[in-house]
Amino acid sequence: MAYQQKGIERVFVFTGGDASCSECQKLSGRVYTIDEALREKPHSLQDVQFPVA
Repeated sequence: MAYQQKGIERVFVFTGGDASCSECQKLSGRVYTIDEALREKPHSLQDVQFPVA
């Protein structure tokens, strides 16, 4: 995976606060290892209820 090859080890979830969908808000502030994020896929972009810029 390109992230791991570049030395990135973790994914930090940050959101737009109240402007984020409820699923994003639930994940705000969570930290995943790259492996956890790829395995668990905590939030599918197809489920986002607000436009993704």
